Amino acid sequence: PVIPALAVLDNYNRANANTLGGQWRQLIALANAGIRVNGNQAFCVNNGIPAVLCAVGANAYWAGGNINNTFGASQAAAFTFANATVNNNALILKANGTYNAAIGTYQSHIRVQYNNGNVTVATSTNFIGYTTAGTINTGGNLVNGNRLTARVDNTGKVFVWKTVGAITTYLGTVTLPNNALWTTGVGKAGIQLASGARVDNFAAGNAP
Repeated sequence: PVIPALAVLDNYNRANANTLGGQWRQLIALANAGIRVNGNQAFCVNNGIPAVLCAVGANAYWAGGNINNTFGASQAAAFTFANATVNNNALILKANGTYNAAIGTYQSHIRVQYNNGNVTVATSTNFIGYTTAGTINTGGNLVNGNRLTARVDNTGKVFVWKTVGAITTYLGTVTLPNNALWTTGVGKAGIQLASGARVDNFAAGNAP
């Protein structure tokens, strides 16, 4: 498979803030979000009182300024790891259904999560509980500066790539359960970051 050409939707090159801004949908408590703009990157805060918002990871979904915006049944997303906290960071695809404002999560979504040399593809239909569909080995640990890309098509197949320097490598495919949520369904793309993690250059879009 050929890696999809995706436009960078947010390079985070703006003033530090306590949220990611109006282009994103995320849990905000007392004007603070777990993932915020810091040092021209997306940072999951790990200090001070707001750190509780990232204690077990935090989600943010690209909305483009309109919470009703979604990508189609074939969609993809990518980000670049921007510090050494690479484990348990994830791309989110096809986020749809009820949005629980109390926890900042969509009811149904696909999570493509990196951890210790593996990418685990899982689905959720109850906001926070995940069912693993498959795991792909990355052929070596990912590090600061590497890029992770994931695409889901309208048959429920998830394709994953890594980019190290100028070299992009296809890692493998995971087939999701035959459920309209994961096949013909649509939804938002986003990120899930671990406490202290930084990512940059979030890209997403339709990937026919």
